[in-house]
Amino acid sequence: MKQKYMLYRILSLCLIMLSSISVSAQQSTGFLTAKEKLPLLKNIRSLTDLQSAKEFIEKELDFQAIENTSLWKDYIQYWVAFYVRPDISSETFAKEFVPIIKHTIDRINKDYPKTAIHISNDLIELFDEYGLDNAAASITAYAIYAIDVPENEYSVVASRILTASRLEKGGIAPPLAGVNDTFYRNTIIVFYDTGCGNCEWQMEQLADTYKELTHNGYRIISISADRNQEIFESKSKDHPWPDKLCDYEGFEGKNFKNYGVISTPVFYLTDSEGCVKGKYARIDNMILNKTIKTRK
Repeated sequence: MKQKYMLYRILSLCLIMLSSISVSAQQSTGFLTAKEKLPLLKNIRSLTDLQSAKEFIEKELDFQAIENTSLWKDYIQYWVAFYVRPDISSETFAKEFVPIIKHTIDRINKDYPKTAIHISNDLIELFDEYGLDNAAASITAYAIYAIDVPENEYSVVASRILTASRLEKGGIAPPLAGVNDTFYRNTIIVFYDTGCGNCEWQMEQLADTYKELTHNGYRIISISADRNQEIFESKSKDHPWPDKLCDYEGFEGKNFKNYGVISTPVFYLTDSEGCVKGKYARIDNMILNKTIKTRK
């Protein structure tokens, strides 16, 4: 039995190694193909060349193979440039390009969802330059949550997803209405809703670890979506931290809008510079991912 087990372990390890080699080879091939094709993108001489270049990027390019290489930025910029024309408005540009971006995200998202989000993040930065917030929100909502909203129409949900996505890139945490100061160093900012079972569980966990967190230099600010003052006060009295906010406007409150909150619970963690370090759905995710570190 012991020999059979050892043979099984060896076979399993061999299969894992072969799988890794296969993936590496595929990535290498994808990178070499992208490198070979790049000069063609730089020398578009006809509409046929332009169409061929578009089709390669949208249907064949292995984005995952060029991720974190110098080719990535080149391909993103050329892709956008292929759809920018002096004879069309920004809205027409978005109407033509955004559906194509979504189809490309679909292709990549099957195997590499993180790469698809990376594409989305880089594209929305370029869309910001054109002032196309609705289009940027449409792309972000689709890449992260597969929510499909029109590219030239305002969507509350998509707009908030875009706001949250921008914050996660490490921007300064926005000022919170109801707090005297506007700079939140090493702070856990939590949004919750009383009556939400998971929210209440997470808040209990947060309360249980409060002493340890404050001992390690962290501050907690909680923002409730409650609309009833009596309910808010009856529940929040069990929270040991002093900064407990509620404007009784639910998800329409200013703080919920400024932090792009569309569901609860949500934990934002800031660093020593007051920048957003991460966004989480559970307090233990911050601890397990070693995002919250013990500081002496």
